[in-house]
Amino acid sequence: MGQPFSLSRAQCSKLSTHSARLMSIRFWITLVLLSVIVLTSAHPQKSPKPTPRRPPYPKIAKATISTPGFHAALTFQLRINPKASDDIAPIPGLENHPKRSTRVFVQYTGVPDGQNFTYHIHNKAIKGKDCKSAGQHWNPTHSSMDDPKRPCDHKNPGKCESGDLSGKHGKLRNLPVGHLVAYYDSSLNLSYSRRGILGKSVVIHNEKGTHRLW
Repeated sequence: MGQPFSLSRAQCSKLSTHSARLMSIRFWITLVLLSVIVLTSAHPQKSPKPTPRRPPYPKIAKATISTPGFHAALTFQLRINPKASDDIAPIPGLENHPKRSTRVFVQYTGVPDGQNFTYHIHNKAIKGKDCKSAGQHWNPTHSSMDDPKRPCDHKNPGKCESGDLSGKHGKLRNLPVGHLVAYYDSSLNLSYSRRGILGKSVVIHNEKGTHRLW
């Protein structure tokens, strides 16, 4: 039979010293790791700067037109969930756009008796007093007022050019001073975009359509 194995005091002492060193090394490594974790959490990475938010679009836009003998002021007001009770008098168009729409007020003087002026929103802002700089009619839906098969009908404004205000809501005619024309139109978005009216122009044409007021 083999002899039982036993450690001498010297061997036990060496083993204990070796184990103590291993434990010390492990404790030191653990301490270093904990220190790294603490330092990392104490100095978090800086979050990126937030992207500046674009200012919200205005809820009201105005256009003022003034020439010798003629003056007009148009106000476009965004309305969300409008109610008929919000208006002093009934305004046409609300029944077709109950959720979100633009309320338009037109106040003007100077249309000769017996004449009718048309008015439209045009694609560009007028430069100086040159109405030609306003470009063509604003027509983001690509409707055509010149197409005899699809004429603008105020009873079906969806087939009209979005910028054809007189075609959809009636021409400007001679009215008593102080009379206010008002209507709702959901196609007139208050935004700087292809489908928005901000940054564009309102042009008023005389009855012949050759002379343009702005």
